[in-house]
Amino acid sequence: RKDRLKSANRTYLSWRPNPLETQFSPSLREVQEELRAGFDSLVVGGTLHPLLVVPTLVRHLKPSSPFVVYSQCHQPLLETMERLIKDDCCLDMQISEIWMREYQVLPQRTHPNMFMNAASGFLLSGTRVVKNVDVPPPVANTVKGGGKAKAP
Repeated sequence: RKDRLKSANRTYLSWRPNPLETQFSPSLREVQEELRAGFDSLVVGGTLHPLLVVPTLVRHLKPSSPFVVYSQCHQPLLETMERLIKDDCCLDMQISEIWMREYQVLPQRTHPNMFMNAASGFLLSGTRVVKNVDVPPPVANTVKGGGKAKAP
């Protein structure tokens, strides 16, 4: 039994997964099909300026889909928000700070905790909308003779 355990441990320690087998790399055709189908939501975070990627990616969102973009600074998010407002493709956009300060509450005194996490950043969130210009304006509910119809 001990020999079997030693041999199993040697096999386990010497086995290394092939990194090429564990990575999934979709083909260009598969990526194009996914983009055509559209996405239900979008989450963007990283060091790249969001103005370079967000306007393009938002176009692939389905209508009424939420999105959120993270940045360490608020200026790139402001520029991205201005662009999305100009493109008239999003509603309910807001920029919020994700830093939270905890307070210690004691009798007769309240103050911030002495040891706090300094990690922070900003979030731009909103909802994708699609303007449908082909919809005719609503028709007033009238009857012949110029009077309004009575409600049932």
